[in-house]
Amino acid sequence: MAYLYKQVLDWFISGEKSESVLEILIIKIHSDDLESSKELEPHFQSLRRRFQFQKVRFLVWDIVKSIAIPHEADMLLSPKLKRLIQKHGECGSILLIDAQKEQLIDTLSSSMLFSEMNQRIKEYI
Repeated sequence: MAYLYKQVLDWFISGEKSESVLEILIIKIHSDDLESSKELEPHFQSLRRRFQFQKVRFLVWDIVKSIAIPHEADMLLSPKLKRLIQKHGECGSILLIDAQKEQLIDTLSSSMLFSEMNQRIKEYI
């Protein structure tokens, strides 16, 4: 987990942008109290492992506290991205966001099969 935090921080701090490759934020909407969050966790972790070397960044958005995890990444998210997450994020879903344009590109739900989630993400990278 510490390695993931370092990856996220390095990416945000470096400000590296690529004109040719779409960078995607994959954000799991989470609440400790809701079963849909717990059901989605194994899929989210599998997606994280599968796409760890791609131009994607994984974050968790705590819907109760309205912050990103790791906390350091939350401080680096733009207000526009935070509003986008709050507007479209439902617990038990995963948002795919174009990091450069700060636009929602897709939503994955806990009712989807892992193979469907995997295929949808592949469409954007």
